Amino acid sequence: MKKLLIALAAIGSVNAFASNINVQLQNNTACPVSVNGSTVAPGGTGTATINSDGTYAVTEYTSFADGSSHCEIAAGSVLVSTSGNHSGAKEDDSFFLSAIQSTSFSTISSPFGGMLQVDGQSQSLGNASIKLSAGQAHNAVLTVNGGGVIPTSEKPKPVQPDYQYPSVIRATITNNTTCPMMVMGGPTIQAGDTARNITLSATSALLEKMDGPTGKCSLQATAGVYYDRATVSPATNGKVTLEQSQLENKGSYFKISAVSGNQSGATTSKSAGTFLNHAFNDEVEKNNPAVNIAVSTHVNPEPTPQAGVYPEGYPNYKAGDRIKGTDGKTYECKPYPFTGWCNQAPSVYAPGTGTSWSDAWTVVGSVSVAGNGRSFW
Repeated sequence: MKKLLIALAAIGSVNAFASNINVQLQNNTACPVSVNGSTVAPGGTGTATINSDGTYAVTEYTSFADGSSHCEIAAGSVLVSTSGNHSGAKEDDSFFLSAIQSTSFSTISSPFGGMLQVDGQSQSLGNASIKLSAGQAHNAVLTVNGGGVIPTSEKPKPVQPDYQYPSVIRATITNNTTCPMMVMGGPTIQAGDTARNITLSATSALLEKMDGPTGKCSLQATAGVYYDRATVSPATNGKVTLEQSQLENKGSYFKISAVSGNQSGATTSKSAGTFLNHAFNDEVEKNNPAVNIAVSTHVNPEPTPQAGVYPEGYPNYKAGDRIKGTDGKTYECKPYPFTGWCNQAPSVYAPGTGTSWSDAWTVVGSVSVAGNGRSFW
């Protein structure tokens, strides 16, 4: 069989202020390619519209070395997502465009590869994450190549009454947040890293963290991964289900996206619920269950408090912000790890009058413009 070469280019405009991102796809492969669940025929073009909370997911197909199941094996995937500042971002703020590639097979000739290119920057899809300015539009090019064929030896064996499908699902998990992420029964994934070939059991959880009012990485949510293995008797397909718990703090929240086989899904922690429920319908997937997951954050820049008399600017004080208390004295919000108290209950932390105000504030000489200290976020 002729070696399959996948050469895929996606060109689009990425703008941190835009509500939608349109990506144009030209499929120059010998196989159909699935883009966000829609099929693009060989030689055809397609578009996918995503917003800042969505995902651009590509499913790559290939065949076995003996030519069977031609173009029907979902052997790889690419997740493209954004993280960082979006609506309300300032001119000098930034965000990240990431593209992570994964495969559901351990052995494949000419493995999947590719490149993400934006504004003259380029990174391989092994762990591509490019920092971009939020104050301007950006043109992105995603190129995916390789693919080859899967050795015949990897084909599923005949299913006998006592046949056992895999008891775990293999996952690729990318942490695009600024905090470590813990995998129940697995590794801790540091900020900006990708962990590959993680084996997840029937019930697994990803502990997501982000900065909050009481300190760095103080807020947390959970993404659940539920894997039902296929069985011979009774005959079941098996499936993978992903759920996200709820967390939103002053407009900042988690974003999570995933692709398994030819299905993809994305959601945010603004509400809880299921966002991917994929059944493994054929023997290839049943024997090679896999999922590609990316977690990031949507950061909502907080308004800067204005100089004046407390409680002006409450509850958005940052370390170094100064405000005049109702007693006429000037107070400065303490640095981390005390900063968060400046934005807590006024009866306890109002400068000069709260029962524990000194935990959050120090007395200074005179008022200066608030908001020019270090950002607590």
